[in-house]
Amino acid sequence: MRARVVQELTTTFANDCSDEISLADALRAEVVARYNAKKTGAKLLINPQLPM
Repeated sequence: MRARVVQELTTTFANDCSDEISLADALRAEVVARYNAKKTGAKLLINPQLPM
C-alpha cells in the first residue's frame, strides 16, 4: 500500500498552481477576485511564509 501511495504522489495528488501569493496579498481585492474565480489552471497557492 505504501509503495502505491508513493507511486501516485505525482499523479493522483498532483497540484498545479499558476501563482504563489502571501497572506497579505490574499486580502487585496484584485487578488481575491483571482482566487475566487473557478477556472481551470488558475489556482493560487497561499504561502504564509512569504514576506508581507
